[in-house]
Amino acid sequence: MSMLRSIITNTAARSGAEIANRLGSAVFWVFVARYVGAAGLGSIAFAMSLFTLFEILATMGLGSAVIRDVAKQKNRAGLYFGQTLLLGLASSLVVFGLLIATVLLLKPNVETLKISFIIGLSLIPAMAFYWSRTILWAQEKLSCVAISRSFENMFKVAAGILVLVSGYGILHVAIVFLLSKCVSAIVCFSYAARTAKPVLKVNVGVLRHLLAQVPTFSLIAIFNGIFWSTTVILLTKLGNETQAGYFSAAYKLVDMCIALTLSYGQALFPITSRLSSSRVALLDELYKKSLKYLMLLTIALASATTVLADKIVPFIYGPYLMDAVPVLRMLVWIIVPFSAVPVLAYLLLSHHLQKYDLLANFVAAVGLVMFSILLIPQYLAVGAAAALLIGCVLFFTAEIYSVQKWLYKIKVRTIHLVPLFGVVIMSYFIFYLRNESLFLSTFAGGIFYLIFLWLTKTITDNEIRFVKQLRSA
Repeated sequence: MSMLRSIITNTAARSGAEIANRLGSAVFWVFVARYVGAAGLGSIAFAMSLFTLFEILATMGLGSAVIRDVAKQKNRAGLYFGQTLLLGLASSLVVFGLLIATVLLLKPNVETLKISFIIGLSLIPAMAFYWSRTILWAQEKLSCVAISRSFENMFKVAAGILVLVSGYGILHVAIVFLLSKCVSAIVCFSYAARTAKPVLKVNVGVLRHLLAQVPTFSLIAIFNGIFWSTTVILLTKLGNETQAGYFSAAYKLVDMCIALTLSYGQALFPITSRLSSSRVALLDELYKKSLKYLMLLTIALASATTVLADKIVPFIYGPYLMDAVPVLRMLVWIIVPFSAVPVLAYLLLSHHLQKYDLLANFVAAVGLVMFSILLIPQYLAVGAAAALLIGCVLFFTAEIYSVQKWLYKIKVRTIHLVPLFGVVIMSYFIFYLRNESLFLSTFAGGIFYLIFLWLTKTITDNEIRFVKQLRSA
């Protein structure tokens, strides 16, 4: 498979499935919000934020190290698979105990406590899915991961809606979440075991090699988990479950855009791991072009969403969640700085410069916590969104600084700012049509932006030639 086909296939499979899954999840969360209200939505958002944080802790951050090693030595995939499954089982049990202790320490209401316990049990099947996914990712088979996630999401949406419509409450929704994780673990493991039969006999050499990398990679995972999970937890603690619900409602919409950028970075990682020791010039060009087009896409999406937020929120959630509109207008801008972070982070990891990715995660996490504590008490959900945006800017700044210093330089010229004029004009164009159909105004604005990029020759002949080079590589 050529590099271009690998990137396109894996990005399309992963992002397509993730976006479809998030659309399905959006429907699921709409039902949750409508049937249990903002307080119930806030309770399960709190529990899931804790789950996300401790799930990352249970992985010890070793997924990236395994992907990098297996991408270069695919004949050792089965050996790595078996050892990581053993590690995952042990770590999930330990981390589950830590999660319960943390919930008891935070002292949420009784219903939130029960939900956290049920969702916490999902750590065990989540580890089986995680390490199966890691092996498939290293072998550039993200389509199998996408199928596994789709089965999980279909089960969660169908069973969750059935539970809510039947009159059951938020506790039963948490049970559905636990069962959905079991579904994805079974499907993903079956795929991974076909490509790499797991060697479950303890291999001291591989375990010692993996455990030696735990300090750096686990800290990356911990700080990354803090970055993505702390906002809702602090908002629940410093504000209330209702404000957490408004924030979560807005974030569920933004999360679909984040999925696209993450999928691209994931598709790129095995390739950058191989190119880092052979075709440096090709990797340099691939990195620069990736950043350019991610920025062109996300700036346009953020601008359009800002203009149409007061139309999008009631269309998706109904009129009673209009308080999420200002949150969405602030929160959607995180996709612009964060779109580059996966590319930059995986670039550093592929060159064994993970200590600089650790530094970036540390800066982002600390900055997020500090600004959350400063802004949430006064501005509540909007303050939480602002804190996350500042954190993403810090994240991007730290990553790009390290890449610029140790790997590749990017020179920003005046001509690179031309697309910003197109975004401004597009925003006015959408604003003018905002009282028309939501789909019409969005589609018309997108067409206008593409025409502007074509007329200003933002896409050059050199870039077209580069794509042809990737196709033959």
